[in-house]
Amino acid sequence: MTEEVCIFLLTAYFLLLAPCSLLPVPCSLFPPAIIVRMRRKLIISGVIILVAGVGWLVYTRLPAAPIAEPPGSQVERGDAAGVTIETVASNLNVPWDLDFTQDGDIFFTQRPGTVKRIRGGELQEPAILELPRAESEGGTMGLALDPDFASNQYVYIYYTGAEQTNRVSRFRFNGDELVEEKILVDNIPGAAFHNGGRIEFGPNGMLYAGTGDARTPASAQDMESRAGKILRITPDGSIPVDNPDPNSYVYSHGHRNVQGLAWDGDGQLYATEHGSKARDEINLIKPSANYGWPEVEGNADNSPGRAPVENYQDPIKSSGNITWAPSGAAFYTGEALPTRWQDRLLFAGLRSQSLWRYDPASGRLERLLHNTHGRLRTVHQGPDEELYLLTNNGDGRGDPGENDDRILRISPQ
Repeated sequence: MTEEVCIFLLTAYFLLLAPCSLLPVPCSLFPPAIIVRMRRKLIISGVIILVAGVGWLVYTRLPAAPIAEPPGSQVERGDAAGVTIETVASNLNVPWDLDFTQDGDIFFTQRPGTVKRIRGGELQEPAILELPRAESEGGTMGLALDPDFASNQYVYIYYTGAEQTNRVSRFRFNGDELVEEKILVDNIPGAAFHNGGRIEFGPNGMLYAGTGDARTPASAQDMESRAGKILRITPDGSIPVDNPDPNSYVYSHGHRNVQGLAWDGDGQLYATEHGSKARDEINLIKPSANYGWPEVEGNADNSPGRAPVENYQDPIKSSGNITWAPSGAAFYTGEALPTRWQDRLLFAGLRSQSLWRYDPASGRLERLLHNTHGRLRTVHQGPDEELYLLTNNGDGRGDPGENDDRILRISPQ
């Protein structure tokens, strides 16, 4: 019997038979020198395996090292002193957006398919509008009241239709319900995810709509598609003559999933946008600008080997390797809240479970209310110059608490 055969048979015995058998090693079958050599090898191998196993157990119990973030993605813990937070309404069903009349009534959407109203601090029943229930992240999303609502009673809604395409429609409020739907923009691509959904009136009286790529990234660069864009629309649904292309609603493109739209006191438009896993964005929106998706995500210099940087508009702030999951945004232009809130961009955080406060003048980004109220969908400035938040803990990704979901109000202390 050769030495190689002896080693093979002994290895099989020690690994397969010896652990489950009381039989002694059949030494008479093998030369003593080979048995001694084989035992030494197996002892050494066992020690190596044991050390490796202990090392693995220790490694899996150590906290993961933080991922290095690129410059500019760092955030600070913000100071929320000087304000109080109270509940305006509770036990809501995935509220998505809200807007106010000048006398303080609140109109809000619930993603499963309803629009409701709060009057005099009391939730009114029944719903003033019921729409088809959509699956996943589609549904009844953005809502905006006409700037001239007091006289025309128009309410605009971004929702998912029966064919899983999104649309922007105008309704009239008759005092009891929303009636007389007029579809302004249809055939906005929809999907289980990345539907966009935010609509807001700008200071110029035009209606803006943020859309998602509907899980088809290339559509964000396709100027014939309404997916992955910010659209600009007249209140009656026509194309504004001063749009970048007078034959198209498209105002900007190259977006993955626009979630928030807000204007500062000078009329400059900001948008918040979801990245894929990380690299969420705050963008300063310019007409006809290309924001890069899917060729670029976050800052263009973070995407080596892609198209030239000069083709794309970089975000003014990116989350880097962390996730904000930004949603609705508001630029606080009031004076009721403390100075550190004034002239700041606020945006709600879903996965980050925070309210974020950004100072465009300094570039400083602060995290507020972290893990205090769970997932936040929307922040909006009311006519009382206070801020209103929508929680979204019942959307299937959160951990609903007692009385969730809610509308919250941030007031001066």
